[in-house]
Amino acid sequence: MSLEIISRDILSKAQEEKAQFEFELKEEISILEKNFEESIRVFKNTTLSKFEIELNSNKKTILSSSRTNAKKILLEKKSNLISQSISKTLEKLENMEKKDRENFLSKIIKNVNKEKISYEKIFCNKLDLGYIKSILPSKIHVLAKENLFGLVFEINGGKSIIDLSYAQILQDIFEEKESEFQKTLFQ
Repeated sequence: MSLEIISRDILSKAQEEKAQFEFELKEEISILEKNFEESIRVFKNTTLSKFEIELNSNKKTILSSSRTNAKKILLEKKSNLISQSISKTLEKLENMEKKDRENFLSKIIKNVNKEKISYEKIFCNKLDLGYIKSILPSKIHVLAKENLFGLVFEINGGKSIIDLSYAQILQDIFEEKESEFQKTLFQ
């Protein structure tokens, strides 16, 4: 055998092995590409799914927070409206005409007397001092108290008081009838 034949034979086998190697390499590359594409698809779907879950969770949290804030604001507005209503009513009571005010104060005193409550002193506004003294027996001390609208009765030798100031009367009425006020104002 000649060297040339051997060399061609070696070269031919090398080319066959090279072709076989390239074929196997292409198959491996093709398998790796398919696996890579599948991995990307799975990763993409998993990531999207997690993102959607997190997005929905965040959306629910934001909606819940917004509803809570809206309720707080609504309650605040309602509370302000009630406070304004009470303040306006109190202002109207404080600015009543003299005759109406005297009539109202007389009714307060009559109601206290009906309850047979014994009192030694009455505090009232300076404007009402003369009128209150004129309708009560002289044994009852009537004293003026600045910024007092309505009456405050001192009982049990000064140990207790009955506060029938306009502000307290309104507060008591509101507490007693709060649900009715709520219905009237907000329905």
